[in-house]
Amino acid sequence: MEIQWSLVFFSAIGGVGACLFASAALEFLLGRDTGKQLFESVISLVLLAVGGILSVTHLSHPSRILEALNHPTSGIFIEALLIGLTGLCVLIYLIVSLRDVSPTIRKVFAGAGLVLGLAFAFACGFSYIIPARAAWDTLALPLAYLGTVLGAGAALNLFIKAFAKNESSDTQMATRIALVAGVFSLLTVLIYCLNVSSVLFSVTDAVLPWVIVLFGSLLIATICCIAALRKGKDNHLFASVALLGALVGAVALRSLMWLLGSGLLDFFQVI
Repeated sequence: MEIQWSLVFFSAIGGVGACLFASAALEFLLGRDTGKQLFESVISLVLLAVGGILSVTHLSHPSRILEALNHPTSGIFIEALLIGLTGLCVLIYLIVSLRDVSPTIRKVFAGAGLVLGLAFAFACGFSYIIPARAAWDTLALPLAYLGTVLGAGAALNLFIKAFAKNESSDTQMATRIALVAGVFSLLTVLIYCLNVSSVLFSVTDAVLPWVIVLFGSLLIATICCIAALRKGKDNHLFASVALLGALVGAVALRSLMWLLGSGLLDFFQVI
């Protein structure tokens, strides 16, 4: 099946934006970052907006997006609802932070944005669960969708913290979150590949490069997070490579999913 790049980058970019805020919000909720996460919030909003725009470009007639949203049970509606609510929470959090509103209110919207962001990342993969496609008919798919952008979002949060000149930022906590997210990303991708191994092995030649890129990039990202944790404050290089690896892994997972979408058909054609 041909890779639908608009949808690949929609879920990847939008998911990274949502998980960037989720990672920064987690630091704030844990009381390990006394900053206001303003820069992280702005970047998150930009990425969510770009992701939303990319989702519309996939339609043959983008002007008909409102018609597609008339079905509350559709995947498009759920994704649009969650990305909109996540963006709204991030925006309100940004406003109340700029106005120095009570930390309690900030925590409410930080927590809401965290939950909604993770739900959005999961929903992007859940929309593709189709019984007719063996490589898509598993809950391991949305779990891998969530895992890869969570790793990339946490790595982006670490990248921002590493280059920030804000003493209130706890780089060590950001590194720990990125490391846990990176390990989670690797595990979810492994679980997905094991779940679709029958299809994966039937089209090995076509997808092998993507599998190598997928696991290689995520492994590099995780190793860099470990190195960044050991390095301490001067972890700019490791944070940069971890971010690059995590982003490549997120795109590779989604590309692999589309390539495996026709795996069952190819299998029967061979027979």
